[in-house]
Amino acid sequence: MNKYISAFDRFLIILCTTIILSRFLLAPAFGLAKDNIKPYFHEVQVELQQKLIDNIVIQKSKSQIQYPNVEPLLYYGKVPSPQRKMTLKKSLTYPITRKSDRIDNYHGTKVSDPYRWLEEPDSKETQTWINAQNKVTFDYLNEIPVRDKIKQRLTKLWDYEKYGIPFKEENRYFYLRNDGLQNQSVLYTLNNLNEEPKVLLDPNALSEDGTVALSGYSVSDNGKYLAYGLSASGSDWQEWKVRDIQSGKDLEDSLKWINFLVHRGQ
Repeated sequence: MNKYISAFDRFLIILCTTIILSRFLLAPAFGLAKDNIKPYFHEVQVELQQKLIDNIVIQKSKSQIQYPNVEPLLYYGKVPSPQRKMTLKKSLTYPITRKSDRIDNYHGTKVSDPYRWLEEPDSKETQTWINAQNKVTFDYLNEIPVRDKIKQRLTKLWDYEKYGIPFKEENRYFYLRNDGLQNQSVLYTLNNLNEEPKVLLDPNALSEDGTVALSGYSVSDNGKYLAYGLSASGSDWQEWKVRDIQSGKDLEDSLKWINFLVHRGQ
């Protein structure tokens, strides 16, 4: 008899749990809850999101995320919350992009290429198109009220001194250093650990607008020469030069149109 009573008690517990879930969780999710209950779930969602933001901890050693220990109701409460549509303050009107009648014939197959003219980035028409696109973009971005605050916060987080892994070739030491807000790290060299390091290559000085990047470098085994690659405007094509480390001057020879080169990187 006790066996049947125990089974009946478990049945009642399951039945009551199902009724509670249906009343407070499933019904709001399908829009069946009363109007005076729905605001409660919206408040629960806000509380859940805040707790998630405040309590999520990054486990660096295991590269895993440990979720906060909050009440299960808060997780379920996120489901039935009302969705809000985001609206722009003003409509975006993009500049008209001209379509040419350019058609290429590849072995009898005709391929239309109406935007081929945009492959000439320095042409007057392309420059006009780029400026018009930028105006649309930045007119919108400048209206974001928190943009300056985000910029200030990120600038503060990134503003700290950084060092690359030092290495040695023959009797010279080399390392990369960034003072905090430099776009690219500077390559330094020194003969021994007690002398003042000198700048061997500063990628930030390669162009006035900062569009030339150091794509790679390699020091000769005797520590006398530095080979380094440059990439302009994000191009995959590189130009490699050789610098005399003692004098700090480049040799006359250079290699252009280099791609997919294996080298010692930053």
